Amino acid sequence: MRRRRRRRRRGIKRQLLRRRIVIAVVVAIVMAFILFFADYSLWTRIRLEMEKRDLQEQIAQQQRRRDSLRKLIKRLQTDTLYIEKLAREQYGMVRPGEEVYIFRTAE
Repeated sequence: MRRRRRRRRRGIKRQLLRRRIVIAVVVAIVMAFILFFADYSLWTRIRLEMEKRDLQEQIAQQQRRRDSLRKLIKRLQTDTLYIEKLAREQYGMVRPGEEVYIFRTAE
């Protein structure tokens, strides 16, 4: 009798162990699916966070550029010496009666 009880207990323990393993495997498969393949998976979240970071950097860069252009506009509206400097350097303009000397460097 004792042997039968021991065998039964072993059999029941094995069945419980198998059930637990099956449940653990099923849970692991479901979690893997949720983490990697679902619509709102971990991979999607990581990709979206990286995209968000890139877009925020682009926004910051464009804001710096906008601020720089605003400063340039304000300077062009108020600083006549700067306007004259640009006219001379970029467009080769001179005042009446001035002579322009161009120095060539040996290359």
